[in-house]
Amino acid sequence: MSSAVRDLTSRSVYRNMAKCLGSLEHFLQATDELMKFADVDECELMRYGPKLISLMGIACNTLRRDVGVCLLVLCSEEHVPYKAAYFKLLVWIRAHRTAFPVYMEGSSDDPLLPFPPRDCSRALDERPTL
Repeated sequence: MSSAVRDLTSRSVYRNMAKCLGSLEHFLQATDELMKFADVDECELMRYGPKLISLMGIACNTLRRDVGVCLLVLCSEEHVPYKAAYFKLLVWIRAHRTAFPVYMEGSSDDPLLPFPPRDCSRALDERPTL
């Protein structure tokens, strides 16, 4: 395991990450921590798969609750970094879908879907940061 990657098998580490992803105050720091898994090989990603997908669900719920928009919809400038960080994680996980085969199939509440279409009723967000 890379020394930069936090050990998500530790209950306290996982709970801390979940707590950080559960509020916008620490959201960006937590997504930066999760992006450190980009340097881990796919075999190791498989080991962390369930925890990473669970943390993505927490991040998705936080954005739904606190930002209240889908990734494709305009939001205030202050919320763009949160949407961009989540989208970056989403793209990374989808690019490594072979490491998460069991967890990639889900319901309409799948945290790997950008956001359900029912949330997307305003103008499309075409800013290059996303």
